[in-house]
Amino acid sequence: LQPSLSFPDSTMNTADCGLLQNFWKSKAGAKWSQEKKTAVEGYSVGTCGSWERSFVPVMMATNAKGCALNDASLIYDPKKNPKGARCTITDMRVNVYGKDPKTGFARKPQDNVGLQYGLKGLNDGAITVDDFLQLNEKIGGNDIDGNFIAKRSVGDPAALTAVYASGLINTFKNLDRVPMLHYRSYTDTTTPGDIHDRHRDLTIRARLEKATGTSANEVIWVADRPAKQGQQPTVNLAPIALDTMTKWLDAMAADPAPLTPAKVAKTKPADAVDAYWTPDGKRVNEVASWDPDTSWNKTYPLHLEPRLIAGAPVTNDVMKCQLKPVNFDDYKVKFSKTQQAKMKKVFPDGVCDWSKPSVGYSFIKGTYQRY
Repeated sequence: LQPSLSFPDSTMNTADCGLLQNFWKSKAGAKWSQEKKTAVEGYSVGTCGSWERSFVPVMMATNAKGCALNDASLIYDPKKNPKGARCTITDMRVNVYGKDPKTGFARKPQDNVGLQYGLKGLNDGAITVDDFLQLNEKIGGNDIDGNFIAKRSVGDPAALTAVYASGLINTFKNLDRVPMLHYRSYTDTTTPGDIHDRHRDLTIRARLEKATGTSANEVIWVADRPAKQGQQPTVNLAPIALDTMTKWLDAMAADPAPLTPAKVAKTKPADAVDAYWTPDGKRVNEVASWDPDTSWNKTYPLHLEPRLIAGAPVTNDVMKCQLKPVNFDDYKVKFSKTQQAKMKKVFPDGVCDWSKPSVGYSFIKGTYQRY
């Protein structure tokens, strides 16, 4: 595999950015500074907005472009045409999720119950306790038609199970026998925000290690982006990656031993190691990591996303978290008695327990499934 601008998946990002952008546009959210917004979103400035513009519309049942029908009268309308074509990505996947027998609509996995938006920002002192409480009180969710509502979204249990069994949330089982070379230009800080941020490669690595116990078959490369749109980058990684992968595959083919994870790792060519290229084109071999103090991350800083800011594990594979009671000893800041009471009101059923797997979690059921 030679993925460029890779994603493990993107089932969760869209909804969270849609909710956050909706809050920033509200009377309360409009008072938030850009610094505070960034502390909640995790992305570089503008990236959550790019997610919203690009993909939030595909959550809307009445989004005509999502149906691509010339005859708009065929499209769903809750009052005028309740049995019309629903233009959501969820309904596109109805064979995977199944139908809710009560409505006939596709089941919906989206869930943000217990999610503490801005948790890292709170613990880092970038937002106040009152900011944190206001955000989580007002964030809301989406209804089955994709409309913004005051209540949080609750995932359908059957849809949540289908997310993992189908591979829509990628669990990477059996990929330890596949050589992988991820490469990308660094676009995290592109104006007005590019959704192809580089922390995805590290999330993929974390999932690979979780599923197989190793990432010895995976290599990550990053180089600088072109100075201007349309220009070639200082270093074009695509042909370098192809040459390196060719050497790797040739070495595997020449080895008569059975295909095993050890064989894949053993046959890696010398240049198939993690590396970044400086803006002036110099290669630096260094293990890719989440550590902000490495030379790699100082050259090309990592950014996060709303769920990682909310405390999700680096595998970012929890679609619906299991809950635990609010424990104020878990926070690096102090809550007043009034704030404690407000917190328990905002999270009456508890907050996410990230030490536990997602509701519905499993490895992929199999390839080439029939629905």
